[in-house]
Amino acid sequence: MAKKIKNERKKWNEEDIKFLQENYKSMANSKLAKHFNVSLKSIETKLHKLGLKREAKSKKSKLVEIKHKMKPPISEERKRAIAIFDKGIHLYKEGKKEEAFNEFKKVLSDYSDVIDVACKAREYLK
Repeated sequence: MAKKIKNERKKWNEEDIKFLQENYKSMANSKLAKHFNVSLKSIETKLHKLGLKREAKSKKSKLVEIKHKMKPPISEERKRAIAIFDKGIHLYKEGKKEEAFNEFKKVLSDYSDVIDVACKAREYLK
């Protein structure tokens, strides 16, 4: 690529525009600027004029994506504790309180190290 003289505007040809249209979603603006030997602002302006927009991720979807990457996998022990607790809730809602209390007691005795589930089970036993 030939070196540009400062303040000389780039003359965009059909091949350049086609390249932008085919690559703007997969290449960062900085990479496009380097490819065309132009400023970042020049790329931003050209993309805008051509109506080429990337799908912007909402802040919420970015946070969900980050949380998903950071979330540790649920252990088998935790899954079992939750399953027993859920069974207790189901029995409790059906009016089978004695059976429900037995499930909550089981959570407390067998899964006391799954603290949040054990605390919830203890609340139902009060």
